Parts: sequence; structure tokens; C-alpha cells
Amino acid sequence: MRKRMIDPSIWTNRKFLRLSDKEKILFIGLFSISDDYGKLWYDILSIKATIFPLDQITEEELSISIKKLHDLKLIVTDEKVIKIHGWKNHQSVPKPSNSSIPEPLLNYYSNDTEPLPNHYSSTTEPIPNHSGSDTVTLPSKERKKEIKKERKQNGFPQLTDKELSLIETKKLFDDNLGLFTHSEFNLINKMINEGKHLSASTRIYEKIANSNSPPN
Repeated sequence: MRKRMIDPSIWTNRKFLRLSDKEKILFIGLFSISDDYGKLWYDILSIKATIFPLDQITEEELSISIKKLHDLKLIVTDEKVIKIHGWKNHQSVPKPSNSSIPEPLLNYYSNDTEPLPNHYSSTTEPIPNHSGSDTVTLPSKERKKEIKKERKQNGFPQLTDKELSLIETKKLFDDNLGLFTHSEFNLINKMINEGKHLSASTRIYEKIANSNSPPN
């Protein structure tokens, strides 16, 4: 296992500052035990034994902490695989070894070039609002064919139409996070995690349409 680097700016990063002490250790521990592409299996027992061998922390607490890291976009996970967000910006890995770990399902469209240090205000970290003409629609039949072809060429497992739609719904949601209240975010995020992509996308499009409507 290779040694990993810790960027000094992590200690003042807005997302990192939202973590508890144990969550900070967990995040650093996750990228220290990841493979050369920033991926590892979502194995709670293994994570606990490796990062917290003598600490009093339950598997449930670890699961909740991992979800928090995912919600803050420090990692992405489909509860089978964990991938560190922005890996390439913070870890230099010459001649990376082959990885047997697939990409997380919900990370297929994620942008892995976002650096960990935030580029927003030094006092707040607003969520970008990308609503409007640049929003992403659910994939057409042609787009689905392109995605399947691309995955086949890259050696990734093929996805069903439902999985493709779920991924697109997640991306659409991520691109328009600034439109939603905390309670709306939790509701739609719950729908997506439960695989209810049609209900989730309907609510997202309604919110986008309302935000673009002229005031009375």
C-alpha cells in the first residue's frame, strides 16, 4: 500500500470543518487505505478494523459518518464502493496499479476534478445553482446507447435503463442543489437512494420550472 499525501489546506476546508474529530480521522483514513484510483470496498468491518482498531465506535456510527462524507461530496459511494472525490488533484500516483474495484454507480457522471479546498467565500460556502439552460435532462435512447458503448469500451459493467435514469436523476439533482430547502433535499435524496428516480425527477423538474417562472 502506497503512502498518501495530506494537503495542508485540508484543515481550513469548509467541508472538512463540518466534520467531527472522528469523522475527520475517518476521511483521512479512507484515502490512506484507498487503491491507486482512490477507491475501496464499502466494508464496514474492514474499515473499522483498519482505521479504528481500538476505538469505541459502532458499525452504525461508521455508516452514518460515511453517509455524511458522501452528502458533503468528500466521497461518493453507492454502499458497495467508496471513491474519494477529487482524488487526482491531491494524490500523485506514478504508474498506478490495476484496480479490481469498479466505479461507484452514482459516480459515473461525477466530476472528479473538483479540488478539495473550496473556491468560494472565506466565510461561507454556498451551493452552486446551475438551473436554467444548462440543466441536464434524462438520457434519450441515443444517449443511453452512447453511455453503454462507452462503458463497454472502458470495461465497466453494463447498466440497465433504470440505473442509467437513476444516475441522470442524481446528476440533475446535484446540478440544481441550490434550489432546494433542507427538507426538500432530504426528501428527494431519500427517493434517489430508494431507486424512485421517476418521482424524484418529477419533483426536481417542478422546482426548476417554478424557479424560472417570472414573479407575479
